[in-house]
Amino acid sequence: MPIPTSIIDLIAAGVDAMSVVSGFNMDYGPVDIVDPAARTYPQDFLEFQEEGPLGTQMAGKQTSAFALTFLTLVPAATGLSKDEQAERAKEDHKRLMEALTPSLQAVGLLYHEPVSASWTPRLVRAVPIELKTTYRLVYRQDRANPAST
Repeated sequence: MPIPTSIIDLIAAGVDAMSVVSGFNMDYGPVDIVDPAARTYPQDFLEFQEEGPLGTQMAGKQTSAFALTFLTLVPAATGLSKDEQAERAKEDHKRLMEALTPSLQAVGLLYHEPVSASWTPRLVRAVPIELKTTYRLVYRQDRANPAST
């Protein structure tokens, strides 16, 4: 399996497992549920951009990067402002990426870095926040066998 696909699959499985019991602020629904009636909130959609190569390469290796955005629909919470609720979701994604780092490195990830995080209000009372959290994911792969590092 290509390295970017392996990385995305691990992150999607990680989001599916995000819950209060496992140390997160909220219980997240499965990733990328299109039908609004079937969603559990907060709901994450994974959006990723085309990958691009980076500077100087090692012999026989190629280092590439792509941006991954968590588009999160965050529900209203009793006693919390929208800012506080958005901040909780943002912290959950930071915690997820740190928790997944060893597994992601095992499939070729060199490192990840946060790029941006911002939220906008939605006109839906029960789910009033749309949070976009973007990470840059850098990985290395063997040119002769792109599925390996």
